[in-house]
Amino acid sequence: MISSLRRITSIFNWCSDRKSFYGTNSYSILPFCSPLNYIGFKTCAVRLYGISEEFYEEILKPFHALSLSTMELDPIPATAYVIVDDIMPLHYSRKCYSWGLGNSRGVFQKATEKCDVKLDTRVRQVKFVPPGKAAKCAGSETSGNSWRQIVTDDKGAEEMYDRVVMACPPGAAASILRPKNWIESCIFAGVSYHDDFARLDWKDWLECPVHQEVSCLPEQHRQAMLEDGAFLIDIDKNGRLTGGVNIEFTHNLGAWSPTARAMGLAKKDARMFMSQALNKDKDYSASELKTFSAPRGHPSLTTTNMVITQMLHLIQGRRGVYYCSNWTSPGNGHDLACTSGLCVAGAIGAPYPFEDPDSRRDWRDCRRFMNI
Repeated sequence: MISSLRRITSIFNWCSDRKSFYGTNSYSILPFCSPLNYIGFKTCAVRLYGISEEFYEEILKPFHALSLSTMELDPIPATAYVIVDDIMPLHYSRKCYSWGLGNSRGVFQKATEKCDVKLDTRVRQVKFVPPGKAAKCAGSETSGNSWRQIVTDDKGAEEMYDRVVMACPPGAAASILRPKNWIESCIFAGVSYHDDFARLDWKDWLECPVHQEVSCLPEQHRQAMLEDGAFLIDIDKNGRLTGGVNIEFTHNLGAWSPTARAMGLAKKDARMFMSQALNKDKDYSASELKTFSAPRGHPSLTTTNMVITQMLHLIQGRRGVYYCSNWTSPGNGHDLACTSGLCVAGAIGAPYPFEDPDSRRDWRDCRRFMNI
């Protein structure tokens, strides 16, 4: 199936086999004509290629659901099969990399070394000042030849800026901008998230326990998985609260922590798990350390959301406001959201910080995708 879909996708990408979210000349009309854009994951696998529904529901779907942080895979366009197979192949192991010693602290320190970061301040509203119009801000009256924005925080302080970047969910942007036009309101309201599809018979899908209970790993292979298993997918045919198949995901965080290794902590002693969508008979509260919650963390992978990304040119950069986040990129991955931020940074004058030609090419194509 993947081999066939790859050939079809290549034809509609002008015979390019480039491994990227952005195919060769993806801004032309030909890629939009691919029939795979209009066929869902399940329809493609089960109806067109004869994969059994059992294999799809218990192997293929949970495997990619874990990688994509969603349980709503069926409506995703079949075009994405090729992309997800490049990122997380089911039929072979791909070399993966993670943070080195020090984790992300060095990255954030470098990214913010010339910035004034306020962690205890919320933005209450952003008001717009048209070109040539005088405006009072922080006790003084100013005017300019381009759009400016007055940012008011929750303490009442005001500051004027030349540009504002909304690196946040669209609902937050909708509540901050004053005033919004009807186009902005429609785009912001149209983005859907996994939260919107959370089902009552899923146990702890959005509120995930972080715990040290090793019983989440199968007893037969527990020691091997404790030291070398990054993820576990546990399928229970009667595990849902209301009956039926339930899929529990467990992230073994301690097995690959470079900081734990540097501290001399053996893998078998670095017990740290995060479990999602628990089977109904599972309870890890006895060893629970905290609860992880990521509301509005993952946009749903739907055609509607993808159409919205292609409408960003109607609001991107208008009145000096730019938008970046996981809802503006082609998927909800961390790296894609980060690239969207680099795209906006480039749009307002910052140079791209990396030299790798493939990375730079993806950045350029992401800018085109985001209509910057």
